[in-house]
Amino acid sequence: DTSRPAEHVGLANLAERMHADRPARRALVVGCGVGRAVFDLCERFDAVLGIDRSIACVRRARNVAVTVG
Repeated sequence: DTSRPAEHVGLANLAERMHADRPARRALVVGCGVGRAVFDLCERFDAVLGIDRSIACVRRARNVAVTVG
């Protein structure tokens, strides 16, 4: 998907390669901002947790998650 930033796709690919012998089911994104990387990783992991020190970013990410589902 060309609408995704290359660094998010690269992050997801790297995570998969690192756990090829033992698939990871959960991921943690520190400094998630508005959640773009979190949403991309959700397609490859069972559970993804994003944390950020900016409550405004966390609120925006939550709103997107609720809207998108």
